[in-house]
Amino acid sequence: MKIMNNRWHWIVAQLSGRLWFWAALYAVGGIATALVAAWITPLIPDSFSAKIGADAVDDVLTILASSMLAVATFSLSTMVSAFMASINSTTPRAAQLLVEDKKSQNAIASFIGAFLYSLVGIIALRTGIYGASGRIVLFAMTIIVVLTVVALLLRWLDYLSRLGRVDEILDRVEKIAVEALTAEFTSPLSDPHFSLAKGYSINAGDIGYIQFTDVSRLSEIARNASGSVTVLRRSGAFVDVRDVIAAISWSPDAHEVAELKACFVIGPNRSITQDPRYGVILLAEIASRALSPGINDPGTAIEVIARIVRVLGHSEAANSQREEGQLPQCVQLPALSLNDLFDDAFTPISRDGAASLEVSIKLQKALTILARREIYRPMARRHAELALTRSKAKLSQPEDIATLEKSAVLLMPAGQDQPDG
Repeated sequence: MKIMNNRWHWIVAQLSGRLWFWAALYAVGGIATALVAAWITPLIPDSFSAKIGADAVDDVLTILASSMLAVATFSLSTMVSAFMASINSTTPRAAQLLVEDKKSQNAIASFIGAFLYSLVGIIALRTGIYGASGRIVLFAMTIIVVLTVVALLLRWLDYLSRLGRVDEILDRVEKIAVEALTAEFTSPLSDPHFSLAKGYSINAGDIGYIQFTDVSRLSEIARNASGSVTVLRRSGAFVDVRDVIAAISWSPDAHEVAELKACFVIGPNRSITQDPRYGVILLAEIASRALSPGINDPGTAIEVIARIVRVLGHSEAANSQREEGQLPQCVQLPALSLNDLFDDAFTPISRDGAASLEVSIKLQKALTILARREIYRPMARRHAELALTRSKAKLSQPEDIATLEKSAVLLMPAGQDQPDG
């Protein structure tokens, strides 16, 4: 996953994540496929149609139209059921990942495209624009469409057996979290030596989350003004109308102020595009929901802890590949706060899982593993102490507390014997 810094790239990415976009695209493709047969008609001899038996194309198109409409309706209802299941078992924020799932979008869009292809083909046949030669072209295209739909349908049926399951959603959240954090750690756009700059202030002008920052456009504006821009609020930050989100080194006119504000997209919800913390937040939310009294599923919380360790571990491994010195000199952005990242990941779990011995032990082991990485060590130790304090306050049995203290390897004095595992 590469962090997008151009507004148009971001808009295209947002559109491609919408089901209607792919459905419309496949629909246009299906209509064009049906109509192209009329253009190729002069190239096909009339006698060839009788040899192939292309008169059957009318019946095939009728069957295809009725069946694809039913399949598309069934697929949409199944997706809605999967959305509801994911909301009830994980978190409403994770349901958006199912909406943007490319496999589901391609399958449903293909069924809708095949339906419209057959519908346009039937209408064209009834109006007589094909003729005998056009029928053979339409027949050949219909065979290709049928084979394609059958292959997609078989894959879709296999995929439906996993759609909406907790482990499937966890896989997706973990994947996007790793991609976003890896992109953050390897990107030259976040300056680890960030310092606040004084200058003309740019206010947010709206209330909501910063979803996207157009760094390319900011750099262009700054170069044209022979100045510099300091971005003060990262994507994912919740801002008010009067909050200062950037500072510039020159006195801009009204047009430049409007252009600078347009570089920041502010919306009602957070977006994963430039917000590497969001994926970790989703994982923590799923764990907290699993630990709620109504669900009481510590096993899912334990699995989430393991996934968070993988996310942070794999992402940190990419830190050595950071491309230093490529940050545009006229644009400065704050680096990701690791303290905030660890707070997002472990505070909800240690708070909601404090009364569960199994979850508390897993949390201590996970933080011990992360502490082996130098950049994570201070945060891991702090959260290990907080988690141990919370758990000791919730656990009532002295034996449970003693077992938990033995698992807190990270907090043991140097040289003390440490248990395995």
